Amino acid sequence: MNYKGLFPDWKDNEARPLSMADAVYEKLKTAIVRIQYEPGARLYEQELAETLGISRTPLREALRRLESEGLVVRIPNGGVRVSGLSVIEVNEIYAIRLELEGLAARQAAINMTPETVRELREVNRNSALSLSRDDYESLIVYGRLFHEIIHIAAGNRKNMQFLSQINTLIERYRYVSITRSRKSVGEHSRITGALAGGDAELAERLMQEHIERERNLVSREIARITEKEVE
Repeated sequence: MNYKGLFPDWKDNEARPLSMADAVYEKLKTAIVRIQYEPGARLYEQELAETLGISRTPLREALRRLESEGLVVRIPNGGVRVSGLSVIEVNEIYAIRLELEGLAARQAAINMTPETVRELREVNRNSALSLSRDDYESLIVYGRLFHEIIHIAAGNRKNMQFLSQINTLIERYRYVSITRSRKSVGEHSRITGALAGGDAELAERLMQEHIERERNLVSREIARITEKEVE
């Protein structure tokens, strides 16, 4: 596989404060999450090391971290490949996420402040603008930020920790289905209204309905992709 072009100036800017292994991990993770590597693609250590201009030691450390997160899997005869996409995994992840996001919304409604409501509405405005421009990359960024603001407002550090652990996997599925998801902006606005009104039960219900709709959407898209691959 040709890796050139995936990592422009990867040693510069934001990567500078990181260790070499951390920087490689972040770049590979981003490439996998954004589907710059096809699911199931083989990753060759020598080619990656040569492209990045590094030794194999930090590369192997980065690959071990990606393996622990489920983004790559070891191949029996050596090497790694990018994890495949699975409807079963989607349903498992989203079943957990539905409960955790619902809890976060409920707790955030109790703790909501006018400043946080303003932040959420600003994010929603930017999301709507991104959608109007078909800027799906920005739409994903603002969608992530919307949920992170709610997580912080909820004030439940353990819940934030659990959500963080599954968000990397969820992000990859979002990139697969984002162009088919145009209802999220309106759903985020309705959730914001419930949060602004301090209605914990409504906020929880709307959030869970939002996550369930996303699960159905992603599941259908993954099923369509896998069926096409079989053909």
